[in-house]
Amino acid sequence: MKHLVGWSLACCLLGMAACGDDNSTATGPGHGGAAASQDGSVGGTAATGGAKGGSGGMGGVPIDAGPSCPGGKKTTLSGTVLAPTKISPDPLPNVAVYVPAGPVEAFSPGVSCVRCGEESAFITRTVSKSDGTFVLEDVPAGTNVPIVLQAGRWRRQVQVPVVTACTDTALPAELSHLPRSQAEGDIPRMALQTGYVDGLECLLAKILDPAELTAPTGTGRVHLYKGSGADAVPALPPSSDLWGDAARLQGYDVAFFPCDFTTSSTEPAMPAAGVKNLVDYADIGGRLFLTHGGGKWLKETVPPPYPGLVQFNIQPDPQSPLPSSVDTSFPKGQVFAEWLVVVGVSTKLGEINVDHAQWYVDSVQPPAQRWIHSASPVTVQHFTFTTPITAKDGEECGRVLFSNFHVKAAPEGATFPAHCTDVDKPLDTNEKVIEYMLFDTTGCVQSDQDPVK
Repeated sequence: MKHLVGWSLACCLLGMAACGDDNSTATGPGHGGAAASQDGSVGGTAATGGAKGGSGGMGGVPIDAGPSCPGGKKTTLSGTVLAPTKISPDPLPNVAVYVPAGPVEAFSPGVSCVRCGEESAFITRTVSKSDGTFVLEDVPAGTNVPIVLQAGRWRRQVQVPVVTACTDTALPAELSHLPRSQAEGDIPRMALQTGYVDGLECLLAKILDPAELTAPTGTGRVHLYKGSGADAVPALPPSSDLWGDAARLQGYDVAFFPCDFTTSSTEPAMPAAGVKNLVDYADIGGRLFLTHGGGKWLKETVPPPYPGLVQFNIQPDPQSPLPSSVDTSFPKGQVFAEWLVVVGVSTKLGEINVDHAQWYVDSVQPPAQRWIHSASPVTVQHFTFTTPITAKDGEECGRVLFSNFHVKAAPEGATFPAHCTDVDKPLDTNEKVIEYMLFDTTGCVQSDQDPVK
């Protein structure tokens, strides 16, 4: 019978001090301490993925797949991957769950392509289903067995106290959620321009530990820049410091540009140099998360950065909620539709009522993929595309999301975090949709036409 050799092997795989590491705190994106917390998780070590597949060992200790079992039985680990959200966390699909075959490598600082299936080398691996559940087969039996949960640069490393051979072990919920803080694991390095009409910073403060949202000079994983929305004390730097500085922008894994329309009708257009920075950023692996007016540069820039991709049509707001459909013609859309039923947003597969919908986009053309659309009026409420837009299948690098509805307005003169008054409440319908898209956009990149690897 093959077993992991207890704590010594588990700590080696997770890079812990007991194996001779210096236990130093890393300084690049996603870094946290390497020591295990009381709940069995290990702090972020921020990182690049290694080659997939194969088995290996450390210090002469063999690392093998699960033991041979009689009667067709298997050694399995099962559970449900959950969002980091502290209050009523939702299940998450398309998250890789695996037993690492060696040390889990640190993410390299700055933006890069993070393609699906390119996690660190693993012994056994699976991907969570639309309801977040997974069954990992051929798990090594033993004590303190290392398990990794990963979606792009979201990554949590945990230790399962005991895995019994030839039976199923349930992974408890406290070990199966993605990290809420750097103490629990790796979190993408994010930048957010505050928006007057869409205060997404308050949603992120519900999903993550609010302490992870700071000014760019802080140590949080989400850096806030002043747009038309909330400020902070001391004052935040202007958003032009983000989109106007290519090197600074490329230091982030994802950049959020929520709707920044104001009561003024004369918001200045983004300069061409800023638009170029955003396009270049997405082409080398950056993720752009745009809501309504936060993506107006897609329409206003001449010549357009993505010609022929989006048919814009600015009209008065439609009814709210707006009866809409989920596009299930592609694999990820089907998973999304199933997930909406699981979390109670949809009562019927493929149908959703969108609050605060906008009439801004009529249609999109490939390689853009619509996710949510309405028939009366004809609008697209959600679409994505991978970048570069000319990339062949398997060569996608970055990702752009455009959401055509608002989540939460930031009152005029708002100050973060005081204006986020519902961080201790469950997510509402629109927030759940954005939550899903957050992890889809910041997860691994591949063609939307393929099931997640």
